[in-house]
Amino acid sequence: MVLFIVVLIYLAYPWISPVSAKESVVQTSAQIKKQIYEPDYREIRLKLFLKSHRSPMVAVSGYLVDMADKYELDYRLIPAIAGVESSFGRAMPPNSYNAYGWNNGKFYFISWEEGVEVVARTLKEKYLNKGRDNVYEIAPMYCPSSSTWAGKVLSFMEEIDRLTILQICP
Repeated sequence: MVLFIVVLIYLAYPWISPVSAKESVVQTSAQIKKQIYEPDYREIRLKLFLKSHRSPMVAVSGYLVDMADKYELDYRLIPAIAGVESSFGRAMPPNSYNAYGWNNGKFYFISWEEGVEVVARTLKEKYLNKGRDNVYEIAPMYCPSSSTWAGKVLSFMEEIDRLTILQICP
């Protein structure tokens, strides 16, 4: 019991710890600074990007980021694939939610969210987990009939990157 109280006091009072109070404050300030000054603009970037392409996928911008995080993908990959395969969801069978050219565009998902998750999971399991970790390595399996697919996907990914903070937060 005494040991528990000593440990509790040791953890509760930074001046008792071997790390000086100044170092403790600096570490805490750095953590706070990171939280304050490094916001995650990915969802906003995707919304702006998809709006600029008149995409019906704008509403799932946040979900695209969430699924990219869940499956450890570059958050720009799925929207870029949608750009190449269906002009960001504008050129696909009605109500198919298949902006990704799945089954040569003939597959029907029940929602944008289902499509995003299936594509994200498949990219993770069948591509990234098998060592295909960049667009040029994904291309021969995803779109074997095209020699330009990877370059086009990469071009859209770079376009997302070019959005400036001023464009994102005027």
